[in-house]
Amino acid sequence: MNRILSSALAVLAGVFLALTADCEKAAAQEPESPLEVKANLDLPIDAGGESEEEAASPETVIFYGEMYEGLAFVFCCQKQEACDGGDTFRRIRKELLRTLSGLSERAEFGIVFFDERVRTFPSRGRLVEARDESKKSASDWAMSQSAGFNSCTKAGLLESLFMAARSSARQKVIILVSDGLSICAGSDAKTYERQTLAEVRGRNTERVAIHTVGVGVAHPVNEPFLKRLAAENQGTYRRAPK
Repeated sequence: MNRILSSALAVLAGVFLALTADCEKAAAQEPESPLEVKANLDLPIDAGGESEEEAASPETVIFYGEMYEGLAFVFCCQKQEACDGGDTFRRIRKELLRTLSGLSERAEFGIVFFDERVRTFPSRGRLVEARDESKKSASDWAMSQSAGFNSCTKAGLLESLFMAARSSARQKVIILVSDGLSICAGSDAKTYERQTLAEVRGRNTERVAIHTVGVGVAHPVNEPFLKRLAAENQGTYRRAPK
């Protein structure tokens, strides 16, 4: 019995000595100063970091003298021959190609031309990065297009919204260039305007900014329609210089 008690006391003594050594070691270490404690508390929590797209700042383009910001641009342009023999369309195309040439590779873009029909670049309807080769292809395609008849604005805008929806860019912009006159075969102009406003508003579920630019060389511009379209879709209106 005495032998057992002696062994137990020896074990307890060993544990006590070990605990005492640990306490002395901890006491010998310098405590953190208040500044060190604060610095540790201020360290940021790693949230996984931002993706390259989230960190990218918007691209700025100047189109008809107005500045627009975004990471994806759809240029929706009327190409009606009208009474000026297609001169308005040729001016639109010239300004469009000048603007495209200034886009950096950070941006995506697409083009929609509309008269009685809708034509797009790229033809598959998905925006492309603004690399030199894609801008060259866009320029060649645009120069191959000629002015047509009628002006089916609603079809052009709905196609533009479809293209924008297929892009994963954080900030998407549509710029409509038109005289605002809705002359689409088989439709009353005023009825077609109301339908255009309602359908675009209903389809623009991502609230993509739709800016409008009024152009017209030898004929008037329907500014009330263009202004309302922009106002209802987080955009701005500008009258292009003659």
